[in-house]
Amino acid sequence: MKGIERKRRESFLISWYQSCGKLFNINEPIIAISARKNTPLIRHITKLWLEKNYPNVVSFYLLNNSRTIENVINFKSCIINQENITEHYEDNMKILKGIRKNVSPNVKLFYWEKTMDSPKEIR
Repeated sequence: MKGIERKRRESFLISWYQSCGKLFNINEPIIAISARKNTPLIRHITKLWLEKNYPNVVSFYLLNNSRTIENVINFKSCIINQENITEHYEDNMKILKGIRKNVSPNVKLFYWEKTMDSPKEIR
């Protein structure tokens, strides 16, 4: 994307992030890892959304570089390893397959194929 297309996409994402509702139910503390860009505005919007919908979030991480498949895989894998995360949920199979190569086989990985209420474990 270039110029105007990029601005339109950014505007759409900001609107989407601000109006997004609760995606799934959790009853325990979690660490949120998102490929949202780590800009001050996106961080603020994400923090408000998490506080509203998921008060059990211990911490959250946002992507610091471009949103390529490789960057997202490396970013999420690094956080999973760094935080000793034992379960990770993902909505992108390419990302999930890449993460599988980079984390311990003991980490349970789940894919949200249809809805976020019924994830499938991927081995």
